[in-house]
Amino acid sequence: MVDTTPDTTPLTGQGHGGGPAPQAMAGMQRLMDHFAGYFAVSVLGLGHRSGLLAALLEGGGTAEQIAARAGAHDRSAEEWLAALTAAGYVRHDQGSFSLVEGQDAVFRPGLLPFDVTVFLEFQEKFGGMIGQVATAMREGTGVPYSAYQPEFGRLQDRLNGPLYEQFLISDFVASAQGLVGRLEAGVDVADVGCGGGQALCLLAASFPASRFVGYDIDEGALSIAAARAAERGLGNVGLENRDAARLELDGVLDVVIAVDAIHDQGAPDEVLAAIARALRPGGVLLMVEPLASGELDVDAARPTALMGFATSLSHCVQVSLAAGGPGLGAMWGKSRALPMLRAAGFRTVTTHESPADYLVYAAYV
Repeated sequence: MVDTTPDTTPLTGQGHGGGPAPQAMAGMQRLMDHFAGYFAVSVLGLGHRSGLLAALLEGGGTAEQIAARAGAHDRSAEEWLAALTAAGYVRHDQGSFSLVEGQDAVFRPGLLPFDVTVFLEFQEKFGGMIGQVATAMREGTGVPYSAYQPEFGRLQDRLNGPLYEQFLISDFVASAQGLVGRLEAGVDVADVGCGGGQALCLLAASFPASRFVGYDIDEGALSIAAARAAERGLGNVGLENRDAARLELDGVLDVVIAVDAIHDQGAPDEVLAAIARALRPGGVLLMVEPLASGELDVDAARPTALMGFATSLSHCVQVSLAAGGPGLGAMWGKSRALPMLRAAGFRTVTTHESPADYLVYAAYV
């Protein structure tokens, strides 16, 4: 005889007759919070792509009014606004919707050292890479840098602009003793992994007595950098397609800048050694990397840790592994960076924790 009694065992419980375990309930709440965050970001991304977010930033109103400003469909706008109301971004009052007080400032330039909408587009890009990254995670092959391009490079370029304007000179460069004065007097400077030239051109414009060259292996990025330098009329900027691990320079530079670049390399130890050889005695490498100690229990407690590790898994680790590297990842941290710098030939290293959530290393030969 078949027992047709329904199974009422709680999904998170102790068995028949027992309530859910507190640990299981806490685990379920944690998971639901993360699901909610994922869907909130997805909905914001849809609003950005459809124009509804920009329309909402222009002012509140009914779903029909906001949809009309965006050129969007009324019903979709209504559901989008309902989702953001549930997420806590939007306030609803008798059919009218508006951003909660202070929320609009987060979506506008100025408050944060980055454009929030660029992060929404990054999320979209990474979502499209899940299949390739998952395969690479199983097979250990990594995902080549070219697979992320050109979208990733363009997004990175847009993301870095406000960050550099706010922190590059006043914080990153100023943290290295005497570096501002040397740049003002005139020295030879290289930007390793210059990308689209945001940092390179800002430095060249700020220190016209110094001579700058940007190195990168991405021709598309170098084209953007060349256009940016030409647009600003910078005659003290040069650009070269050159592998950082094979600079083949000997004592010809005074300063090397490497922002968010070393951890992605296929041979980071060789890159650092090549930079050390390229510097004249007393020369300095200004290496800017995400703020991390390299100790998981310490770094995991930081508010930005989840974003850092997730981004690193989806991009930084994979790019390095695909190039035959160790896959340092963005969160490699101070405990691993300092020994590598010293092994590469840097005799003195100082560090500075930037309020931009970066760690700035000034390494001297």
